[in-house]
Amino acid sequence: VLHDLKALQAQAFSKGPSSLPVAEWWRREAALLCAATTVIVHSEPMAKAVRCRFPGVTAKIVALGLFDYLCTPDLKAEQLCEEGRARIAYCGNVAGSSIFEELLTALPRTHAHSYTMYVANAARAVQNTRDDIAVHLDCDADVLPSQIARQADFGLCWWAQDVASSGYLSLISPHKASCYLAAGLPILAPENSYIGEFAESVGVGLAVSSLSSIPDALGALSRPQLQAMKARCRLLAHKVSAGEYTAAALTAAE
Repeated sequence: VLHDLKALQAQAFSKGPSSLPVAEWWRREAALLCAATTVIVHSEPMAKAVRCRFPGVTAKIVALGLFDYLCTPDLKAEQLCEEGRARIAYCGNVAGSSIFEELLTALPRTHAHSYTMYVANAARAVQNTRDDIAVHLDCDADVLPSQIARQADFGLCWWAQDVASSGYLSLISPHKASCYLAAGLPILAPENSYIGEFAESVGVGLAVSSLSSIPDALGALSRPQLQAMKARCRLLAHKVSAGEYTAAALTAAE
């Protein structure tokens, strides 16, 4: 099962003194893939990229679709955000990334929205000077979906600019999306990302062009549309929390 392919993250992972040269990632990952009999990848676009960029791979390639997030869903079936307002969650490991600082600067300031960030490995010296953003450090991943379900209405999938510009987002199914869906939350994600296109195709979120476009995108959602979106998220919450995507991939791999 592929967690990441750093050879395909050339723009994002060829920087910094601790990074291996991109050519070395290609060599190492090609050797691992060629030794496998079955490879489970994030998505169909990633499966296509592996076939194209690693021509020596003869393994069967299976697309997962979404990573599972094993937990007991704490879903509030009738809970909808107050009309005209939204609480937006962001969770993730921010080690070695500028995403934490970028979000503190770029998240839209509007009286209708508030933000909660659940982050691991953030520099504790970073100062949050915004009263519309709450920051929780080093959260327990096992209870995070239940916590987010109580404290947020939408989950944000966003990345630092160096990753966003690498094209890698068109291939990956991020773990944070699975966390949000396990919590029953609709997803907000970039246009042209795999997870943004997935969310829109199955009706569990919105793909937006930028952080600044989020207020207009949410404002355009009617209450019936939001209710239907939340209902679909609850269905996916039961699937990802029970391991159904992994089970389906393993069956396809047989």
